[in-house]
This record gives sequence, structure tokens and C-alpha cells, in this order.
Amino acid sequence: AGADTGECTAIAVSPDASATGETLLAQNWDWIGAQREALVLLRVREGIDPGFLTLTEAGMLAKIGLNSQGLGVCLNILRSTFDRTRPGVPVHVLLRALLKRSNVRDALAFASKLAFGASSNVLCADRGGEAAGLEFSPNGLRAVRGEGATLCHTNHFLDPEAATWQAPLADNLSTIPRLERARHHAAARAKHGIDDLKRLLRDESQGFLSICRKPDPSLAAEARIESVASVIMELAHGVMHIAPDVPSLVEYQPVALSAEPVPA
Repeated sequence: AGADTGECTAIAVSPDASATGETLLAQNWDWIGAQREALVLLRVREGIDPGFLTLTEAGMLAKIGLNSQGLGVCLNILRSTFDRTRPGVPVHVLLRALLKRSNVRDALAFASKLAFGASSNVLCADRGGEAAGLEFSPNGLRAVRGEGATLCHTNHFLDPEAATWQAPLADNLSTIPRLERARHHAAARAKHGIDDLKRLLRDESQGFLSICRKPDPSLAAEARIESVASVIMELAHGVMHIAPDVPSLVEYQPVALSAEPVPA
């Protein structure tokens, strides 16, 4: 049940809690390590639509990203008891469409009109300081707001009503302890900068089930979940800081939507 479930730990930081005074959005993407070879970074401009930058997989329209209007999106795969009971919009199509929206309110209004065949959470934030987790399943969509000045999300429903839709959690998902650890990091500081988010995303305090995950050699190859990549986004500046491997093993490299060089 757990081998086909990609995982993520994501956090949105409002300007009030940000050391930069601007919105930050970050996540680790956990999946099978071999998938790292399929990663691509797309810089897209489509006529009058907002340009966007997205870290995704070859053949996928979009995944983690930000656009020129200061909206960013992250993805947490969820599982509900209603999955595959009706047709709906695939999540990567949704992510591409959301990267054309102007802010979180616009993204929520757009997504609320859609039907979904499976469950996920899209953690959205904008440069104006608004953040929301768009938790959806074939049974509907619910918006989760921040705990104070931050909003953390992993791989289970947080909205009280949506939580009743939750499918049983596999033991190797670690979604609950990862959320607790992320919230602990968030509560430990009044202000969070880029380096603070790097420390959060590199946290290995829970071994193979940590926020920063290395593959467990005791498991079958198809079940060895690890952090494939890590991203920290400065939404006001259109900059993504990308660690293209387990984040504790590599440095983050800044990439700008504008294609202008970014000081490291």
C-alpha cells in the first residue's frame, strides 16, 4: 500500500514569520531514488499568461513551482476512501493550471469548480502573504489555513471533515511524525530564513522516516522512499533554491524565473 505513494513535507512561511519579510514556500519531494534521473526544470512563458518555473518529471506538465505573479505551489499526495470512484482532473494538469493563477484566492476559486478522481493537497502561497492547503478528493475540496504564521503539510488530510475521508495509512509513510517534526521546527523560531528552511528540510532526526529521507536498505527496492529533491521558493523574487538530491548530501542552487543569474 505504501510503495506507490510519493511523499512530501511542505511548509509555507508568511511575511510576518519570515526573516526576509517576504513569503517563503518549501518542500522535500520523497519518492523512489531512480526517479531523480527523470527530473526536469522548466521555465515556461505562454503569450500573455504568467510565466512560471517548475521542477517536475519528464512528461509531466508541472509539479513544484512558482509564477511571475508571485504564486507558488507544492504537492502532497493524499489517499482517501473515495479515490478512483469517479473521473476527474489529474493533479499534474491542476498544478499547471494553478501556475497561471494570480494568487491563493484565485487558485482556490479556480480549483473549487473542478472534480477530482483521486486525492492530493496542493500547498499554495503568494507574495501577498496568503497560504492555503487545497485538500481534495472525489468527495470535494477543503482549504486548510496556517497554524499562526506558518502552514505545514505532509501526506494526510488536516481539515476535520476531510480527515474522515482518509484511507488507512501504511506504516512506511511516516506522515504524522514528519508533520509533528515540521511543526516543531516552525514553532522553534519567531523568524525563518532560507538557512532555517534548509535545516528543516535536512532534518534526519527520525532515521529512515525523517523529513530528509535516505533509502532504507532493509526494504525492497520499490519501497525505498528517499528525498529525491528539495526546493525553497522566494515568491516575491521568482527564485527557486533547488537541491537535486537528498538535501543533506548536496547544496541548494538558486535558479531565477527571469533567467538572470542569482547570487549563491
